[in-house]
Amino acid sequence: MEWAALLVVSLVVLAASYRRWWTIGVAEAWGFATGGVCVWLVVREHLWNWPVGLANNVFFLVLFFRSRLYADMGLQVVYFGLGVYGWLNWLIGGENRTALRVSRTTRIEWLALALSIPVCTRGLREILLVANGAAPFWDALTTVLSLAAQYLLFRKRFENWWFWIAA
Repeated sequence: MEWAALLVVSLVVLAASYRRWWTIGVAEAWGFATGGVCVWLVVREHLWNWPVGLANNVFFLVLFFRSRLYADMGLQVVYFGLGVYGWLNWLIGGENRTALRVSRTTRIEWLALALSIPVCTRGLREILLVANGAAPFWDALTTVLSLAAQYLLFRKRFENWWFWIAA
C-alpha cells in the first residue's frame, strides 16, 4: 500500500510540474519522484535503489546546473560515482562475493567519522569562504555529513539513516 501512496504523490508532483501548476521545474519534479522511490527501495534493501538513485543524481545535476549551484552539481557527480560503487558493493561486497548484509558501524569507522567530519567540514568551509559561498559553514557541514551518510549506505551500515537525517 505504501508504494501506491508514493506512486500517487509522485504522479501528482510530476503532473503539476508539467502543467505548470507549481513553480518547480521538470528536473526537480523528477528528482523528487526518483528520490522518494529510491528511499522506499533502500528501506526494503532492494538492489534497484541504486539505479533509481543514479537517475535521481542526473535530475538534480541538471537542476543545480540550471540554478548555477555548481558545488551541489559537483556533489551529484560524486554521488553518481559512489552510487555505482554502492550498487556493486551491495551486489558482491559480502563474504565470498555474495550480497552484502546490513550491519552496524564498527568502532574504527566511528573513530574515522568522528575525526574526519570536523576536519573536512573546516577545510571545505575555508574553500567556500574563499569562493564567497552564501553559507560556508552550513554548506560544508551538510556536504560532509551527506558524504559520510553515503559511505555508510554503500557499506550497508544501519546508522546511515542518522547521518542522512542530520544532513
